[in-house]
Amino acid sequence: MHDIGISLTNIMMSADILREELASDQQSIYGKLVQSIIRNAESIEKTLPSLQESETSEASQEQFHPQPLKLNTIVADITSQMLPQIQKRGQILTVKLADNLPDVQSDKPHLEQILTNLLTNACKYTPEQGHIGISCSQNGDGVIVQITDDGIGISDTELTDIFHPYYQTERSRNHTKRGSGLGLAITKLFVELNGGQIWVKSTEGKGSSFYFSLPGVVSK
Repeated sequence: MHDIGISLTNIMMSADILREELASDQQSIYGKLVQSIIRNAESIEKTLPSLQESETSEASQEQFHPQPLKLNTIVADITSQMLPQIQKRGQILTVKLADNLPDVQSDKPHLEQILTNLLTNACKYTPEQGHIGISCSQNGDGVIVQITDDGIGISDTELTDIFHPYYQTERSRNHTKRGSGLGLAITKLFVELNGGQIWVKSTEGKGSSFYFSLPGVVSK
């Protein structure tokens, strides 16, 4: 998939050079052919994320290695990686980590992807200067992670569908950078593979809160 992306980039760059050379002759057959190449290459480019996410999903089910993990450490690492993206939009990130959380039994790449997907989603749909929060708390022998934002929210009619593969919410359809519709579906898959649950509460126009639970390590 990586090689396809590189090849596609090369095609688009070459076609763009040709388009510049034919700038004064866009209506000729050659100009129209170049424009067609670029349009089709852009169309293929839009499908790559969904193909990559499907490939990731299938591979992750085959390579599933749960282990005891320090949730606070993973959250700190991911929020540190996401911070430049959040700050670029002038957003404020608040992190609240409870002390003495039990270790979670989880596949590390899965947990990292869950957190990355949910934080990326919050960043994407929260306006500039908006607020994003992440907190971790104990829930019996396990933990609950909450990711909140004061973004545009999700309508009640769409809340039951947002975890379905390829589903595009109204906010996603209206966004300048539309996703593949697989991000939340894969997030739900990873949470459930690791023995947890995921749910969302949202008020349209006021923001959303995504929650997921994970089991703690069972003492032998």
